[in-house]
Amino acid sequence: MLASDADGSARASAAAALTYLGSRSSEPALIKALSDPDAAVRYAAVRALSVLRSPGSVPALASLLKSGDAGLRRTVAGALGRIGGAQALAALKGLLNDSDSNVRFRAAAALAFQKDASGRSVLLDALSSPSASTREQAANAAALIGTAGDVSSLQAALAKEKDPGARAVLRAAIKKLSSAISN
Repeated sequence: MLASDADGSARASAAAALTYLGSRSSEPALIKALSDPDAAVRYAAVRALSVLRSPGSVPALASLLKSGDAGLRRTVAGALGRIGGAQALAALKGLLNDSDSNVRFRAAAALAFQKDASGRSVLLDALSSPSASTREQAANAAALIGTAGDVSSLQAALAKEKDPGARAVLRAAIKKLSSAISN
């Protein structure tokens, strides 16, 4: 059904269903679905491969980073961050100069969650994003890989922050990073 159904939404549903099976035996079909003409199928395949966390899917996922679809590049960055490994990290580092700020941020956050500080400056820049959710994610990621100097950046962001949820996350990030630095 994933490859043969004429209906794109049925193919996308099939790719999504493979996510719940959690079996790596579905990987070849999902990799093939990455080149489906229907964007919904490609997105579903990326998400499914992300859940499988198969290093064998990294080259196929990385090939999508040339797409003109920033949303797809952002989704692939998240998947590569979940999968990890040297190839995935190399691909994510290449996204730190992406033309889309959301793609750059997703790549930096994915690197941080893999304990790679390559995107640290992107994360610190994201602390001034118009989106409270992005500011929260940036603070959490910065707390994972930050340096002593980054505590002051988080404190400055906290001083300017108006959103109560983001303020709470920033306080927690400052505490976490300060604790990590002192240990």
